[in-house]
Amino acid sequence: LLHVVQSLDSVAKVCLFVDGLDEFDGKHDELISLLNEMISKTSIKVCVASRFQVDHHFVHLQKREPQFTETLIKDVVGKASGVFLWVNLVVTSLIDGMQAGNRVSDLKRRLDLLPPDLDDLYDSILNTLEPLYLEHAAQYFNLVRAILEPPSAVVFYLADEMEPEDPTFALETLAAKDITSETMATRVDPLKRRLHSHCKGLVEIENSP
Repeated sequence: LLHVVQSLDSVAKVCLFVDGLDEFDGKHDELISLLNEMISKTSIKVCVASRFQVDHHFVHLQKREPQFTETLIKDVVGKASGVFLWVNLVVTSLIDGMQAGNRVSDLKRRLDLLPPDLDDLYDSILNTLEPLYLEHAAQYFNLVRAILEPPSAVVFYLADEMEPEDPTFALETLAAKDITSETMATRVDPLKRRLHSHCKGLVEIENSP
């Protein structure tokens, strides 16, 4: 598909619609990587649709405050101006608020305080990182910047194993341990939680190692 798209005339205007992403049986990270590569290497536009994985805190809020929930969704969509990444980061922030026991008024204020500009939103999120996690967050950000493709769970696992005083520690860990799929299966959830607490949704991994 990538080769076909790259062979198109440079002046051709193409928009690719991908529906039902949640029904795809293959590896979602590989499909997303392919779509990202097409976007970065061509002039085509891609629209992806998938059923939203509803957070149980949101479900409880929807049952308690249906009118507020409907208004909240409309406000998020309206403020996003079509920028999906903005929506993803803001929804992550709102769910964090729900998990922290935020009241309806708190959630509304949380949304009101988040800037509509994506770059300003990045700055706002970075300013909320806990000082305890700043060093590790910087390591994760630098890791993502240094690797040409989205880092796998194994890469983040090795990065966590690396000692600051000994940059070869992770390689020695890799040589000393047999990192099997079963081993990584027990590491993915803790890695996800650590990335979320350290990076506030700016860096994420899929389940696939």
